[in-house]
Amino acid sequence: MSQQFPDDPKAALRTIRLLWAAMLVGQILFMIVIAVMHIQRDGETSQISKLLGYVGFGMLPVMTAVGYFIRNQTYKANWREDVITAQGYGGGNLILLAMLEGVALLSLVATLLHGSFGLPFVPAMIAMAIQVINYPNGRAMYPPDHLADP
Repeated sequence: MSQQFPDDPKAALRTIRLLWAAMLVGQILFMIVIAVMHIQRDGETSQISKLLGYVGFGMLPVMTAVGYFIRNQTYKANWREDVITAQGYGGGNLILLAMLEGVALLSLVATLLHGSFGLPFVPAMIAMAIQVINYPNGRAMYPPDHLADP
């Protein structure tokens, strides 16, 4: 894996937390834009919005499973003694978050085209909730007996 994250676990944790927050804020801002546009729209739905809604529902379990799998494989490849390197931790989490963001953004576009916060919005909310649950805590970069919170 390339050196995209600092070698220092604390610096890598700050970087991945910043990326985590920026990704979620972008999705939330897009959701706000959709809400504002919804107020000004007549609510007519199109076939493409329905299709994208179905694609969002299909992508959610696939991208979530693949994201966790790739993150775990990245962790395994970067396992040193009883910790994961900072690069492996950051890279693995970034891959998972990016895959979930893809689902959320596609579903938000489907919501925008649909004209209401209906069924196409559900995969976006679930993907964003999974991202929130996966807040980078950094514990995997520290030995199990490390008492201080990273």
